[in-house]
Formats: sequence, C-alpha cells, structure tokens
Amino acid sequence: MLLVFIKPRPFLTLFNFRPLLPVLLVFLLGTALLPQKKEVCLTFDDFPYVQMGRYPVSHIRESITRLIDVLKKYDARPIAFINEIQLYKEENLIDPRRVELIKLWLDAGFDMGNHGFRHKDLSSHSPDEFKEDVLLGEKIFAPMIEGKQKYFRFPQLEVGNTLEVKRDIEKFLEENDYIILPITISAAEYKFAIAYSKAYFSKNEKYKKKISDDYIEYLSKFIDLVEKQTEYLFKRRIKHFMLLHMNELNVDHMERLLRLFKKKKYTFISAGEAMTDSIFTIKNTYAGRDGLGFIDQIASIRRLMGESLFDDKRINLPEYVLELSDNDFYDFPYEGE
Repeated sequence: MLLVFIKPRPFLTLFNFRPLLPVLLVFLLGTALLPQKKEVCLTFDDFPYVQMGRYPVSHIRESITRLIDVLKKYDARPIAFINEIQLYKEENLIDPRRVELIKLWLDAGFDMGNHGFRHKDLSSHSPDEFKEDVLLGEKIFAPMIEGKQKYFRFPQLEVGNTLEVKRDIEKFLEENDYIILPITISAAEYKFAIAYSKAYFSKNEKYKKKISDDYIEYLSKFIDLVEKQTEYLFKRRIKHFMLLHMNELNVDHMERLLRLFKKKKYTFISAGEAMTDSIFTIKNTYAGRDGLGFIDQIASIRRLMGESLFDDKRINLPEYVLELSDNDFYDFPYEGE
C-alpha cells in the first residue's frame, strides 16, 4: 500500500491573521461604540389651542393649518393632547367647527391623546375626580382614532402626591387602554409663550422678535443640557419627548425650532417609536406635587436634584420674560417701546 502524506495548508492562524487585527479591532469597536441616533417626538399639550376663547375658530383653524404644514415639511410626526372642554361653545353645546380641528390634525397623519376634559391635576383633585375627567376627555376624540393606540398626558405633569395614588391611576389608565407618555425635554416654554402672547395681542413687533429670538436661544441651551443629563443618568442617548403647547409662539416660530433640532442632528419620530426605548420601562417610584419631567423624576429618586446638572436655575430665563409671564395674562408693561 502506498501511503501519500499531504502537508496541510496553513489555516488562518493568529500569526498570519495578525496584520489584520488592528483593522478588525477598529471595525468592531467602532460598530459597538457608534452613537445612538438623536431622536425626538414633539408633543403639543392643550389642543386645540391655549386660551382658545380669545380667538375666533377661523383663526385657530388657520393657525393649526400653518403648524401642520411646517411639521410635514420637516417630516415631524407629533402628537397633540386634547382638553375636550375646549370643543364646547357652552356647557352642553359642542361646536362642530371645533371638532373639525381634530379631523384636521388626524388627517395630517398625526397622533392625538387625552389631556383630561378640564385639565384636572392630581395635586388639586381626588383620584376619583381625576378618573372622571379622563373618561369625560375621550368621548369625542377616541372614536375618531378607533383602532389606534390611546395615549395620556398628565395635566401639569402631576402624577400623584403618593406612590399609592400614582400606582392606582396607572392601573386605571392601563385598564382603559392608555399608554402614559413621558416628557424628557421639559423646558420653560410656557413662560416664553405667555410673554409672546402679550406682545402678540399688543402688536408689539419689537418684543415679539426679541422674545422669539431669546426663546430659540434658550431652547438650544436646554436641549444641550438634557443631552448631558441623559448621558449622566443612563450612560447613553435616549429617545426624547419634547413638551410644547398649542400657542402663537410655536405656530409663528415652529420652523426655527425644527431647524434647531436638525442642526443638532435629530430625527423626528412618532410617539409609538419613542416609546420603544427600554429606558421608559425602568422602575420609576417618583411621586409628589412637583410636575417633573421624566429626567427630573429619575434625578429626584437618585437624590440628584440641586446638583449642578439638575439645579432649578441651571439655565436662566431673561428677567423680562419672567416679569411678563408672572404678571396678569393681559398686561403688557412695555407698550410703546
């Protein structure tokens, strides 16, 4: 018998693979350390409009249409939270023109959620009163989104004074097919909005420009701060929800806000997409009278409130904005300037 010995060909060993190791290492580490996307869902409270009684319905429809147009231009996929009491002309008389505003929003492909019929918060009302307000607040919009997910936003972001109350309300909302939407970017937008509204009704173009410019500058700083906070708390980026309101400031300057997010490399996502972030499943035991956003709630649980990243005055608002937002809603002290 003739035995033939064939010398095996060298396989890829560590030795002959060594020249490729630096390349492979860079590839693997680079893949693992690629930054998560910067994503945000825009949320608008108090639909159809803040202080709705001050405007004719035609004006509100025009404002919502303008807002929709710019949101669609930037492929934003927002959600609005409705207070259905604003659909009534009188206590028991629904205004069909106001109901049409819901259809206008939904036809744009946007989501809508419940913000309580009368915007009752859990600090000022009993759990039973709160639950009644939730159920009253879905009679009109819920049938219009049949088959879609129902979302809820706590009025004033107040989740309950005690953990027992909070868990009871969470159970109630779950039983009624609601998902609670958190807030991660909770700026003092409402203060700028009150100031802007006063300038708006006073037709003071100088202050309208000043307030809107300062608003965008403030938001830019606040978004940067939130990015640092999330990195500190969670060691990664998260999907964000930004709190906004249906008001003149956001209608007039939404394009500037959207451009700001684009400049910071954000992608706009829907509420459903944002809720896929596992960060919103972590155990959250915060309860209290303070209407805190999600990040401040977690910081509060970890006893970080008051530290440099989580200080109440971490980003100062202009003094004149504080003055305007604290005075009577209709008072504009800078008339003629």
